[in-house]
Formats: sequence, structure tokens, C-alpha cells
Amino acid sequence: MMRDPAMRVILILAGLAGGAFGLTIPFLTLVARERGVSLSAIGVMASSYLVAQTILQLPFGSLSDRIGRTPPIAAGFAVEALASFGFVFADSAVTFIALRVLQGISLAMIMPALRALIADVTPLHRRGQSYAWMFAAFSGGMLLGPPVGGFLAGPLGRSPLFVVAGTLNLVIAVFAIGWLRGIGGRKPIDHTNAKIRSEE
Repeated sequence: MMRDPAMRVILILAGLAGGAFGLTIPFLTLVARERGVSLSAIGVMASSYLVAQTILQLPFGSLSDRIGRTPPIAAGFAVEALASFGFVFADSAVTFIALRVLQGISLAMIMPALRALIADVTPLHRRGQSYAWMFAAFSGGMLLGPPVGGFLAGPLGRSPLFVVAGTLNLVIAVFAIGWLRGIGGRKPIDHTNAKIRSEE
């Protein structure tokens, strides 16, 4: 799997998406509580992220079919960066909820395009394995993000950690454009021939 250059890029982006997102997850509730956000509003924060992601994955997936995979992926990381920077200044429940919606939007832009990119560059007989690797990479990033965030929050503080996360997402957005050049626009695999070869 890792011998395929396209899959290496996809797995790196999936892992970075999970890691950059997980970096600040343990501190969102703590920061919100410190700034006067009620427990009920924090519950809405969690739901708003999931609602935005659930509703918008379908239109953003269709968008990636029309304009290509690279723009939604790069834009998704940029939106996540905007949300991360926003948490530095958030001081009300409405602001925190709105920023969580932005985070849901960012993931709704990134993940359908990454999944579609896998379908573009892998044959049918490797499709399940490829999706498994992608989700493992994302989950691995989410797994490593919180402890790294905890390690950094000690010397930096909680608010600077959001700046670190935002900067990281901006860097990933820029690099994604270069990394995906020639991949997002690659002609999709001939699934019919791939199926015939796999059956042989």
C-alpha cells in the first residue's frame, strides 16, 4: 500500500487531518467552561459539529465530483485553521458553537474528497484495503493528537495551542495543493478492467 505514491499522500493527509483536529479536542470544553459557557451549551457545541458534518458531506462530496478533489481538501484544512484561530478569541456560547460548526464543515469538505480520491486511484480489488488504511490513518492521527496537545499545552498554554493548530492546518492546506498535483486530476482507474484482472 505504501509503495503507491498516491496512497502515501492520501494517508499522510488523513493522518494530519486527524492529528491537527485532535490536538485541541481535550481543551475545548475546558476553555469554554473557563470563559463562562454553560454545560448545556457545551452539549450543543458537540452536536453542532456532528450536525454540520452529517448534513454537508453529501453536497461537498458532489462538489468534489464537479471541481476535483484538491480544492475541497485544501479549503477544508483552511476552514479548520480559521476555526482554530477563532477559539483563541471566543468568549460566548454562540461563538464556540459557530466555531464548532466550522470544524464540522471542514471535515465534511476533507473526508468525502479523500474517499473519492481513493476511488479514483485504486482498483476495485484493493478498494476495501485502501479505505481501511485511510480510516486507520485518520484514527491514528486522532489518537496521537490529544497527548501531543497535552504535552504542548504545558509550556505554551491553552490559547497558544489553538494558534499552533491553526498554523499547522494552514501549512497542510498549502502543501496539500502541491502534494495532490497530478493526483486529484488523474484519470480514474478503469474499474471494469481492474475487476477482470482481479478475477483472473
